[in-house]
Amino acid sequence: MSARPSDENPGKGRRFVRPYALTGGRARSERANLSLETLILSNANGSAAASELPPERRQVIRLCATAISVAELSALLDVPIGVARVLASDMHADGYLDAHEPMPEGTDLTSVLERVLDGLRVL
Repeated sequence: MSARPSDENPGKGRRFVRPYALTGGRARSERANLSLETLILSNANGSAAASELPPERRQVIRLCATAISVAELSALLDVPIGVARVLASDMHADGYLDAHEPMPEGTDLTSVLERVLDGLRVL
């Protein structure tokens, strides 16, 4: 009988904290609600507070040193998308992450570009 991978390396790949524990069992953040495609980026507040944060949140600060989407964060943390969404939303509400929402669906790109050009002309 062959050994299973978990028998060969006990503890390897196991999470010490269950994903739902990272969010206190919540499926939604009460303070913010970031979409999956929202780009998140750690800011100066997050970097300054990182040493005082729990390890999972420290890891989020580190991973968000360059802008990534909430969906990418989920993959990099190896947690369900709902957990990453709540974690990122809470950290954004706490002021540790900046969030950049994509253009809302139905936004006329031409009008956006015209406003950008108008703004540049003012400069």
